[in-house]
Amino acid sequence: TSLTDPELIAQRLQDYKDGLSFVLDQTLKGILLGMEPEELRYFVKLPEHLKNSPVLVENYGEIATMPPRIFAAIFGSFDGDAAFLNKLHPDTEAQRMLTAMGGEQETFSKAQKAYDDGDYLWSCQLASYLVRANHSEQNRQLKADCLRAMGQRTLSTNSRSWYLSQARDLEGKTH
Repeated sequence: TSLTDPELIAQRLQDYKDGLSFVLDQTLKGILLGMEPEELRYFVKLPEHLKNSPVLVENYGEIATMPPRIFAAIFGSFDGDAAFLNKLHPDTEAQRMLTAMGGEQETFSKAQKAYDDGDYLWSCQLASYLVRANHSEQNRQLKADCLRAMGQRTLSTNSRSWYLSQARDLEGKTH
């Protein structure tokens, strides 16, 4: 089948429309079920027939990033959890999280273990607290390693660019 075949073009346009409609529909369903933005990120998944469509391959953006943005477009930045109406300053939160996890070295050990286990997202989240609390070379390198690992595994060019650019910045390679 040729890429100029009108039936193929019509099918791909229909898949694209159906994919966007599905994401919106499922996001709204999740909202009606009481889900918060971060829960929606994991709730909305394309069905196989759309996930395998060439026009919906996540090589530009990722489906998981869309539901929180839809939520914010409807409701604004408040995620519905009153505990987060007012948040701690990120530096204060990082220091308190490190203390809660047993200190900087214990948190680093947890982040390193997560990295070694291939749990890059958790490792990177812990490393973010470490870097915010102490911008040491060791903390920056661990976060850079996590970001690079995630960047090497994603199909999304947007996500890859963010992951790899921030990894290079943490390593001082952007100046």
